[in-house]
Amino acid sequence: MRFFYGQYLRKLSSVRYDFREVDLAANGTWTFITPEIDSLSILPGICHGSYPLGKLENEETKNVISRIQSDARNWLQLDCVIPVKISSRLMLQQDHSLALQNTTPLPTIIDLELDTLKVLLDATEQIARYHFSQWHHAAKNSKFHMEWAEASEIESLQLTDPLSVFINTILERRAHRASLLRIMRAPGPYDGGADLLFERYIKVAISLLFDNNHLVLLSCDNHVKDPPTYSPQDRLPLVVAGGAPDIELVRSEMARILRPTLVHLVRAHRGGQEATSGTVLPDHCVLYGLHWSRTHLRIFAHFPIRTIGDSSADWKFGQALAVQHWVSVEEHLPEYIRSNWTGQDDMFLDRWRVAVALFAIRARVQELEQLLKDINTPEMIPRPQSPLASGSDQTLARFQPRSTLVLQYVHAMRRFWRDHQIEVPQEWIPAEEEVVTILPTVVEDSDELVIVNNLLFSLSKIMLHPLRHLLVPLSKETMSAYRFADSHIGPNFLHSLHVPRSHFDWKVLEVDLGENTRPHLARLYDLLIMSATCWEDVSIFLANVFAGFSSYAVRWHPRARYPFEMQAPSIDIVLDFALAVQTVAPTTLLTIKRASQLPLSLSSPAVVLGIRSTTFDCNGSAITLHELDDLKVLMAPHLRVVSMAFGGDGNDEDTLLPTWATLFAIFLKAKVVHIIAFTLLRAEGGPIIDACVVDSLPITMIMNNLKDLEDRLRLTMALFAIQTHVVRFSTHWADIVWSDTLLGEEREAILCVTGVPSRPETSSCSDSESRDPRTIMEQLGQYRDDIEDEAEMDSNDTSIARGEVLMDVIDKVNQWLDDQTEIS
Repeated sequence: MRFFYGQYLRKLSSVRYDFREVDLAANGTWTFITPEIDSLSILPGICHGSYPLGKLENEETKNVISRIQSDARNWLQLDCVIPVKISSRLMLQQDHSLALQNTTPLPTIIDLELDTLKVLLDATEQIARYHFSQWHHAAKNSKFHMEWAEASEIESLQLTDPLSVFINTILERRAHRASLLRIMRAPGPYDGGADLLFERYIKVAISLLFDNNHLVLLSCDNHVKDPPTYSPQDRLPLVVAGGAPDIELVRSEMARILRPTLVHLVRAHRGGQEATSGTVLPDHCVLYGLHWSRTHLRIFAHFPIRTIGDSSADWKFGQALAVQHWVSVEEHLPEYIRSNWTGQDDMFLDRWRVAVALFAIRARVQELEQLLKDINTPEMIPRPQSPLASGSDQTLARFQPRSTLVLQYVHAMRRFWRDHQIEVPQEWIPAEEEVVTILPTVVEDSDELVIVNNLLFSLSKIMLHPLRHLLVPLSKETMSAYRFADSHIGPNFLHSLHVPRSHFDWKVLEVDLGENTRPHLARLYDLLIMSATCWEDVSIFLANVFAGFSSYAVRWHPRARYPFEMQAPSIDIVLDFALAVQTVAPTTLLTIKRASQLPLSLSSPAVVLGIRSTTFDCNGSAITLHELDDLKVLMAPHLRVVSMAFGGDGNDEDTLLPTWATLFAIFLKAKVVHIIAFTLLRAEGGPIIDACVVDSLPITMIMNNLKDLEDRLRLTMALFAIQTHVVRFSTHWADIVWSDTLLGEEREAILCVTGVPSRPETSSCSDSESRDPRTIMEQLGQYRDDIEDEAEMDSNDTSIARGEVLMDVIDKVNQWLDDQTEIS
């Protein structure tokens, strides 16, 4: 740990807090408490001197306030964290190794999960030991985040360390182990790209962890849907989670949903008697809400309050930002980066701390569940299942594609995942008796550990070991030849290392620089260990297989802005994501934020659509006529855009488009992923859509056996093959030249959606302002400052060549700005 961090924490006791009263109408008046600093993983200053909620603390609420203080202090603050004791049965050997042997019978899925968990926990313990020995300069004074203990010792901690007992208990369940694996999936140098949705993995982890009806998930759209009203027959909500971008709206919704439970807890205190003035509330009268964004996971505490001197019999309620944790390196502040505050080891331990926080909240929910049972709270109506869409046509669609060349093209793609043996990079294939060893590497001339990339490589080998009989090695020479061969339509595993999302000075080993296969291995690992509670979460994993690569971008719930009218899609299917052409990737904070809002357009059309059915209680192995019609409606505008550029370039007399301009749909139904190819055919009345089912691949939310593991491997290879097709399409699309009229209309449409211009503009000014040179100079000067800030933060990039190119670009832009200044 860098000394800068501990020094910075000591300065935070003077941080100011905003106390704001919010009128929620029928849900009463709430006091929202927010720190005026938004950059640390924690709510700063709460364990240094008086807690800022002290103005709300009195004899009645002292236990509640003390509980919130203790929670935040023990969860994330480095100098106060309480080590969690983990059973030694999850411990690796003394040399930190795990032997993967060719035994009969083969290991079960549970064996693989436990081995993966052992490796992950061993890495956590090693990094924590190193981390704090560096910070405290003496191992004997170190506090570790995790400690090993015998099972008998853990059983005796029920009174002194109930959290350790609880964590060891729930790790017996597969869903909770999967949740921990997902939380601990820290981003590394192989997880580049602004479209990698790590924050959505947090949503998956929370769904797995809170596997009961006490969890309320908010919509992730811009507008939070009205939460259900809770009648006396319902079980009261105990935790709320959501990822909507409007955080103020989310806070209000959390307060509205949790208020009935807080009222019930206050009234039920002391055997169901009404809590009146002078009643000392127990410390369990605290409920938590979770909110994730592209950069942070925030934990809000909700609690009853009674202002000092208030003689009213009615209790009021407060909501405080208790914990804030980075889930991304996208917006680390420049002063932290320059001070070398955050490294791979720091972020890895951040993930362990947030895991402890979430597991502690899960323990609180279990505690409240038992309390509500004791005070005779009625049982809840079960969570409704997804109903079969009424009136849908269940007649099965018969696919009879007419384009012979498209059929040949997609059938050639299939062999890369349908053959008995699958070609993968040679370094991915474990040895027959592989030994996985976890030894973090210290970067030369630094006290930082490199762990994430080595750890991910080891975890992947554990999952691939039972499937090694299916794997055929590919040499780097063969992969290089495939990469530059136009005829190759299978996966292209070579990819250059690049930093995640934005500027960040990753410490990597020399062997990892340049082209390598680990970005694809990271995507494969994520899908192999997938566990989900709903099919929407499965769709998140499918989208992330494509994330983090060049030539295209993953757009989540995209909107299209094409220069023609489009038909509204059916409510029976949902467009979850799209792969859109993106020849220039965003690299700055401004362009990254804007890129996430960009619609599909002429310059950035969709090549692949990720579509999900809303009816999962029927057979997913077949596609109905009704669904086929819905799919064609979704694909029609994108095919029309492609025909505007390449119409008439077909390879035969029937096909309007060349084979490399084929579009794909990844259609997720119950337990099946359908891959469907779409093209346009010539016809007398105008072009018609031709559809061809490339393959239908099985998938499960939870793996049950090694066959499920093999299915996931083949599905990932299919998605990698589609990725190669998307890159080839993007290469051709980059050569298209559109008219100034169409580009002008597209730009205006994009600005209507994003509200952010792509370069300094004066068109939004009035006529008098636009002619004022001072206005122009202010805009150009701000633009220059932004670019120079980015250049300074990128100057420590591990790739010298990239830095030189960037500085050359900056010099040219500065020269252009100087020229414009002279002209003005």
